[in-house]
Amino acid sequence: MNVSCVIPAYNSERWVDDCLKSIRAQRPSNPIETVVVDNSPTDLLRSSVQSYMVDWPLLSYVHQAQNGGFAAACNYGFSLIHGDWTLFLNADAILVPGAVDALLAAADARTGAVGPHLEFPDGHFQPQCKRGVPTLWASFCYLSGLDRFLGKMPGFGSYLQQHVGEEEPADVPALSGACMLVRSDAFRSIGMFDVHYFMHFEDLDVCMALKQAGWAIKYCPGARAIHVKGGSNVDTATAVEVGKHFSASWLVFYEKWLSDKYPRIVSATLRHAMGRGRRMVVR
Repeated sequence: MNVSCVIPAYNSERWVDDCLKSIRAQRPSNPIETVVVDNSPTDLLRSSVQSYMVDWPLLSYVHQAQNGGFAAACNYGFSLIHGDWTLFLNADAILVPGAVDALLAAADARTGAVGPHLEFPDGHFQPQCKRGVPTLWASFCYLSGLDRFLGKMPGFGSYLQQHVGEEEPADVPALSGACMLVRSDAFRSIGMFDVHYFMHFEDLDVCMALKQAGWAIKYCPGARAIHVKGGSNVDTATAVEVGKHFSASWLVFYEKWLSDKYPRIVSATLRHAMGRGRRMVVR
């Protein structure tokens, strides 16, 4: 099947070489069409990416002068590619050989998105690669650590889908945007990533939209990828911005998918609390 890859990048010059090498190694005789969308303030990635273009004609690089966020970068990259399937891959992620073909093999006619087993560079599993809906209860269990003790019991480990084994293929509510293969037509039909999310929650949102449209979301542990997680080079000021965007994106997700499931007083309280949290982060 025809596959393309979109890599959104921000200050990722430390990681992009390994990322590109891992994509190139997936199909050495038939390179995957790939576009790197660089949201960094400068185009330091350009020379690194261009060094691969000599024998990889389907590789391209785009530098965006204005950082519109992860979702916007992915959507722009998607507009430039032609694959029946599109792999969204973080610049700090490395595909294990055979990962793309394993993801494709796991997909069937009803699959809208499929994601691999993700692990840290030290080999530890990243449980966020198979996720549930972050309802208030699920979020409380996760953030409080309650799911670490009671996660196998019904209702306590739903956010990280702890009833699904690390090596167990399964339909799940959501995947990680660090490495996610989507059916291009399905992704296009739901309007692509919602650009109201600057960063965070856009992967959950797109999985929710695909499921709402009738597509299945699959976790495929037979495909593997290594994810540094937080691999962009960030300073303190950038870290503050990340905190602001997390709060803002959480509110966007809540309003879009969850607010009608709770009493108005709960929603009003949450909006106030998250607004205060954003102001505290700014300080």
